[in-house]
Amino acid sequence: MTQNSYVERLSCTYQTDVIDAYLFTCMHEIRSVTEAFQRKYNHFRPHGSLNDMAPIEFKEHRKSLTGRLPSKGFRQ
Repeated sequence: MTQNSYVERLSCTYQTDVIDAYLFTCMHEIRSVTEAFQRKYNHFRPHGSLNDMAPIEFKEHRKSLTGRLPSKGFRQ
């Protein structure tokens, strides 16, 4: 299933960028670092499926082309 490859990619990236990179001393620290990772990954990191644009950048690009945001499930 294709969706599984996205989950595995995120898991691999999370493990490399967060779990393997830090020595945590408490759960609060883990949550804080994970939230920062999620924000960066979901908003600012370029994604191959979005023509190597960050999601925010892609959203603005699509908005400028159509004058509005595409509906869910839209594919270019």
